[in-house]
Amino acid sequence: MSAKMSPQTIMLVHNRYVRAGGEDSVLETEKQVLLAHGHNVVEFLEDNNRLEKTGPIAALAPLVWSHAQGRRIAAFIERERPDLVHAHNLYYRIGPVLYSVCKRKRLPVVQSLHNFRTGCINALLSRNGRSCERCLHRRLRWPGMLMRCFQDSLLKSSALTLAMDLHRLLGTWRRQVDVFVALSEFARTRHIACGIPESLTVVKSNCLPSDPGMGSGGGGYCLFVGRLDREKGVEVLLDSLASLPPATELRVVGMGPMSGLLEAACRRTPRLRWLGPQPRQEVFRLMQSAQLLLFPTLVYENFPVVIAEAFATGLPVVGSDLGATRELVRDGVTGALFPAGSSRDLAAAATRLLADAPRLARMRRAARAEYEGKYTPERCYADLMRIYALAAERNRQR
Repeated sequence: MSAKMSPQTIMLVHNRYVRAGGEDSVLETEKQVLLAHGHNVVEFLEDNNRLEKTGPIAALAPLVWSHAQGRRIAAFIERERPDLVHAHNLYYRIGPVLYSVCKRKRLPVVQSLHNFRTGCINALLSRNGRSCERCLHRRLRWPGMLMRCFQDSLLKSSALTLAMDLHRLLGTWRRQVDVFVALSEFARTRHIACGIPESLTVVKSNCLPSDPGMGSGGGGYCLFVGRLDREKGVEVLLDSLASLPPATELRVVGMGPMSGLLEAACRRTPRLRWLGPQPRQEVFRLMQSAQLLLFPTLVYENFPVVIAEAFATGLPVVGSDLGATRELVRDGVTGALFPAGSSRDLAAAATRLLADAPRLARMRRAARAEYEGKYTPERCYADLMRIYALAAERNRQR
């Protein structure tokens, strides 16, 4: 898309969660990329903190329809006059009324798919710390209701399931969204299984807002960065430490439900260092000096940004052979893959790489090249313009 054809005013739509996460970071990164290239960016934002005093049915009602929210969106569009709308998260205070208003205004609509909410009410395609696809390919997602997959509540799970399935049956996704953006090819296949039209779905990776620079990898330690919970494979990580080379230290960055387990393990194991949450720049500094990033997730990952961050610093990744991780980490080139859940295989894969310095050096260069080819702000901008042009063309044809 040329500069003259590109949309000058982009309306970004996002519903913040109670606890900030990766989606908020992606929104901010893409906003800064657009601003850096001269676009006017206007934001329509909501916040789930406002749901705390709302009953469960009233809280989920906007996922069916909200006339009040529709009026707010229409007034915002009349005031700001955007050329295109790019939605990130609509749950739970915005809802699909956004699409209807935009179509009445003849605006192109792009929807980023940061999670699997359209086919899984807990949005993760996981249950009890393991991957789960029981609700895929179903017209009514009754397993998720019966298993209380949303906040362990039968009432909330039922309400959310009925709201999502209603819009699927009405054809809301097919008729009112011009382009859906999946974050990986693996995620694209799962979204299609969730009911998102294949013909409307493209792939665009997340990117980094700036280049942290390549490191030397001379710190003599392996690194884990992420939320400390069972789904991220924290227990697998800790079990693998005993089988790593004796001189190798494991450093862990993050917080979560299993923080107490990390704290207790550190008292028993001198080679384990739990650093708690760290600022982004400190995480990059740790990545630059680390030898390997360990990524033992037990569930599907849509697009783990931490892998792109590791590659930017030249850090190879040893990750679970599962979901998008299998796609992002090229086994034997930018790291190694191992069977998800196996601490023994994780340790064996890491040990083989740590024992082969020339191979590890080649992987560092390959990881850096992967970042330069796929995850830079420049690549992000080119992809956004391609997607926006496609959305504009489809909108004209409707």
